[in-house]
Amino acid sequence: MPDSDAFRPSNAYENGVRTLYKYMRYPPDGDQPEVNRELRRRVEALLRDGEAYFPTAAELNDPFEAQPRFRAKQGPPEELFDHYSKALREIHAPEMGWDPPTLEEMERSLRERIRTGELHALADVIEAKYRTEFRTLYPMLCLAATRDSIQMWSYYAESHTGVCVHFDAQLVPIGTAHRVNYSREYPTIWLPIGGLAPDRVVTLALGTKSLAWGHEKEYRLINFPQGPPHPPGSRVFDTVFRWKSPQLAVVPKDRVVGVTLGASIKDDQIEALLRVCQDRRPPLPVEWASLERDQFALKFSRLA
Repeated sequence: MPDSDAFRPSNAYENGVRTLYKYMRYPPDGDQPEVNRELRRRVEALLRDGEAYFPTAAELNDPFEAQPRFRAKQGPPEELFDHYSKALREIHAPEMGWDPPTLEEMERSLRERIRTGELHALADVIEAKYRTEFRTLYPMLCLAATRDSIQMWSYYAESHTGVCVHFDAQLVPIGTAHRVNYSREYPTIWLPIGGLAPDRVVTLALGTKSLAWGHEKEYRLINFPQGPPHPPGSRVFDTVFRWKSPQLAVVPKDRVVGVTLGASIKDDQIEALLRVCQDRRPPLPVEWASLERDQFALKFSRLA
């Protein structure tokens, strides 16, 4: 089980990943013309202008996303008091600016909560609170370290009729995207949560998924809040990207370095995408995925 004491995230640059990919739908009008036009617009805006949408966990297709377990330390009352009062003195008191009388009152309250068992009941309350926050408050860009996954072309590029956009993982901040950890169990975060750096807590909660998704080789750019001395409400990518909204970023154009078209994409869709990529300065390289003759695999060739 990944937990807050053992989990060590790594990023794309550290792992030698040169390119990260985003699979996207690019459908014809069909029976949902307005919806499908918007999906096409998002692809074209990313290729042309670097416009990237950062969804929250609640918007993704996996209900198991962002479901960490919180655990409170077990042991004799005095041992528990020593453990949690240390956090009060070393973490919370400096952050909150408590004077000695306030700290003493907090320690008296802590001792009473340990005596009555209320402290462990609070773990469930804290878990519910943070789970809601993790699922709704942290926009992230989800990318993959592979473009040859037949499953991902089927899931996210609408049965190989969509595209796979290439990002340069040798440049910041793309290369700082955290590698997703795949596990059989939910991640565990030990209380008090204040003993961990906020970015580590968020990365553990949002960067752990079921082993069932391991083939995706996923990396995530998570726009989590920064603590002091940064301004209240500021986030790590506030000054790295230009933001059109809290979830819509404009990525520097040199970070988007190419696009691969799906094996089953239609001719008119190919023509439209070629126009978008050729109009960009410099023109964006375009490749096409096709089926290998003798095995269940994709091969890639340059179109423009």
